[in-house]
Amino acid sequence: MSKIFIYKVNYDINVDTSLVNVSFNNKKGNSLIISFNAYLKLKELLLDQYNIDMNKLTIIKNEYGKPYFKDVDIFFNISHSEDYFIIGLANKEIGVDIQKITNKSMPFLAKKMNVDENDNLAIIKKFSMLEAYYKKIGTGIFPSQLSDDININYQAVLSNDTNQYVISVSCEDKCEVYNCSNLK
Repeated sequence: MSKIFIYKVNYDINVDTSLVNVSFNNKKGNSLIISFNAYLKLKELLLDQYNIDMNKLTIIKNEYGKPYFKDVDIFFNISHSEDYFIIGLANKEIGVDIQKITNKSMPFLAKKMNVDENDNLAIIKKFSMLEAYYKKIGTGIFPSQLSDDININYQAVLSNDTNQYVISVSCEDKCEVYNCSNLK
């Protein structure tokens, strides 16, 4: 069973990347803080869910940059948007995505995805679905790949007091979602 964990970013965290065995690709500011939050939660989840010390694992990347554990058959995927991030864990390939719903006009995406350009919720839901799927297969998404022939296992619209987010999961089995944040 795939497990999806939703978290709120802790911006008050002490970011000391010298204590970890992964590269943050020269990320700075909020991007570094979010990545560090996700790294710490992934490390915690591996210990809690699988009794595995992440410090003893090697992370490698495929030709498109998707990270994998070299030493175990546990797959993970991470996504973030604004103040939230999600982590997917599974025994098979998994892709997750979170997107904040905005009022920003997206005619290019709407046209590529055959969606009404005035329906931002539909645009973001479809984009999030595609993003999760292409992250699962490990290639990343390119506008030329947009297709209607993609299925995902889970999609939800969640909100906090001021914003809404679309969460999408593409995996090989059923998934359980653990909301460790204030999204409802």
